[in-house]
Amino acid sequence: MKDRFSRGALAGGIAGTVLVVASAALAGSGVGDVFNLGQGNTVNATSTLTGNVDGNSQLKIQNGGPGVSLVAVATNGFGAFGQGASGVVGQSTSGTGAAGRSTNGFGVFGEGLFGVAGVSHSSSHAGVSGRNDAGGNAVLARTTGGGVAARGESVDGDGVVAISTSGEGVFGASTTETAVYGLSGGGAGVGGITNGTTLAAIGVSGQAPAGGAGVVGTSGAGGTGVYGKGLNFGYALQANGNAVQDRTSGGWVKAMALINPSAEDRVVRCWSSRVTNAQDCGISVLGSIAEFNVDFGFEVDDRIVSATPFQDGGDVGIASLGPVSSTAIRFRTFYTSVNDIDNDAEGTNAPFFVIVY
Repeated sequence: MKDRFSRGALAGGIAGTVLVVASAALAGSGVGDVFNLGQGNTVNATSTLTGNVDGNSQLKIQNGGPGVSLVAVATNGFGAFGQGASGVVGQSTSGTGAAGRSTNGFGVFGEGLFGVAGVSHSSSHAGVSGRNDAGGNAVLARTTGGGVAARGESVDGDGVVAISTSGEGVFGASTTETAVYGLSGGGAGVGGITNGTTLAAIGVSGQAPAGGAGVVGTSGAGGTGVYGKGLNFGYALQANGNAVQDRTSGGWVKAMALINPSAEDRVVRCWSSRVTNAQDCGISVLGSIAEFNVDFGFEVDDRIVSATPFQDGGDVGIASLGPVSSTAIRFRTFYTSVNDIDNDAEGTNAPFFVIVY
């Protein structure tokens, strides 16, 4: 009897010891302790999982519900850091493959041949998506090595698409170079579409409040720098302000004026694209008795110049007598129905329009 009792007591003691060890393992805290699922585990040291798994993941966490499979939280450092051929890979059939969140740093940070790469197998979802709910940047791209901060490539679709409901779809800022640059082999380098019906709705907008150029278009031989097309009686080109062209090119007016030789200020109205902020647009008139030299203040001897009488009643003509200098043209106004003793048209100091193209 004694022997049986001793063996029973010994077995009971061993069982009790096992229970004590199992109870201690439930704590899940401290270096070398057991990692327990379904409860919090605390350890102030690095835990490492090593192995050699071919063709499969070394650690797999699968969540069949609507929650997140893996959450990594860091107070000051990286929430999740991945290093390898692909640093961090996330895959999802309907939600977000990989998500990062930070209160004062990077939500997602990638470093490698591709810093961050995203692939989507859905025509209605993005490979990489960024969202900012506090008024900042949803996606920020920065480079210091002279490369491209953000680049979009597409085989047959759009390289980059930006959509905004109230702000800028695409905003570019640069201190020395092109803020937004588009390059195309056959289509549009930069395209803009608006569905608005007023002038406030703009497909492509350029602004230069400091005096630069809002929009610049450059073309090679046979091309068009800036092209506008009006549909359904719309305007192909509209300028809310003066239109300026370089002096040696044709197509636009370079200067124009209403000249009245009998007025105190002979230049009644004027506009000049070459001389600005000057009295009478830089235009001066010299001469009397029907012949006048009109000096435009810039070279006009190689331009097309047109002159027409103003309120002539059908009895006044005007003729250009040619340049008297590189900047001045001589004009003569006369009656078409009155001749002098030499049978020449009698001159008169009649007002006239003059236009330089």
